Amino acid sequence: MVYETTEGQLKMLLTKKIKICLKSEDENRLIQQAELCRQLYNLALEQRIMTYKGQKRKSLTVYDQKRELPEFKKDYPEFQQIYNKYLSATLFRLDKAFKGFFQRVRQNGVGKKGFPRFRGRNYFFTLEVPTMYVRVLSKRRIKLPQNIIANLTEDIPENFNTIYITKNHTGWFISFPYEQELMELTPDDRTLAIDLGISKLVTAVNDDGEFIEFSHRKPSKKEMSRLDGLRSKRDKCVKGSRRARYLSTIYRKESRKWQNRVVDHLHKVSFYLCQGRTERNLIIGDLKPSEMISELRGLNRLVHNEWRLYMFVKMLGYKTIKFGRFLIKVNERGTSKTCSRCGVKKDMPLSQRIYRCPICGLVMDRDRNSAVNIWQNVRGLRLWDNPGVLVQTRNLLCVST
Repeated sequence: MVYETTEGQLKMLLTKKIKICLKSEDENRLIQQAELCRQLYNLALEQRIMTYKGQKRKSLTVYDQKRELPEFKKDYPEFQQIYNKYLSATLFRLDKAFKGFFQRVRQNGVGKKGFPRFRGRNYFFTLEVPTMYVRVLSKRRIKLPQNIIANLTEDIPENFNTIYITKNHTGWFISFPYEQELMELTPDDRTLAIDLGISKLVTAVNDDGEFIEFSHRKPSKKEMSRLDGLRSKRDKCVKGSRRARYLSTIYRKESRKWQNRVVDHLHKVSFYLCQGRTERNLIIGDLKPSEMISELRGLNRLVHNEWRLYMFVKMLGYKTIKFGRFLIKVNERGTSKTCSRCGVKKDMPLSQRIYRCPICGLVMDRDRNSAVNIWQNVRGLRLWDNPGVLVQTRNLLCVST
């Protein structure tokens, strides 16, 4: 999110998620408090629903429920062990969910309205801690409320806002929202046209005719055999048995490792395009995975499970703003079927990865031809209308990564 301060400076709100290490007794305390916060969330939601039904559509506010907290603690003594700010943040979180629901109702959209739901017993409720109740002991050491010390695996960002404590099957994490000033626009006004494809994640070309290519992060045979073996053993066990639960835990852990490798690869590629390159304008096609569906079941599985194009485009979106670039989305329909030299169109099934023009004899990789067409459409330059530029396209450089 980008906003302007009172001094006229443009800043960006970022979030850094850092893994933490806690003592066993501190982990048990946080788990207990998160569970009680989940129960309070469900009780407050039920109270709002019953009040709305019983009092002729009159709803409670977050401040009405907050005033009832002292009496609620007397009736339920176990809630007295919880840090009071956790309880207040839980009620405000429910109020935010209701505001979002009513806003979607007023918009009269076609999609779901998203009425606030009850949280199940396996749901870890995120704990919210304001900045004033957090003490930074060192670059990688922080003191939370109730004298809980957390050791972090990375440096703490400066000028962070309210922090959020979360937990999953890989460990404990703290999310630090912080502000960062935007970098000035790079003086290089060149363009980098990017094509997203099936065989390669990124195929890009710049004004100098230099190609940059990045492949998808695909699982190796060893990784696939490991996951398939765990899934096969789990399916042969009795459902709900101790061994089935154990194998499910190991399978989720291995799957999470693989997902982290894919996300790390996407971060490195997007960082290189936004920071490692000098081009200021990044042009990307508005490709949708649903448009690449075919009769090949293996291809559809690849598109839906391993592409992660939406995540990659989101990374490019905020990193271009952060590093002083422009990200422009254009319509890339027909760019793979059009010859980048003479402009003739021909049918190109997904199985054909090489473009061969029947008119001018151009032979080029399908994704590279599409990237060149995207670049020509944005720069307003059609090579078949300007024969003097054909010499530049015949001597395109190739840099594969």
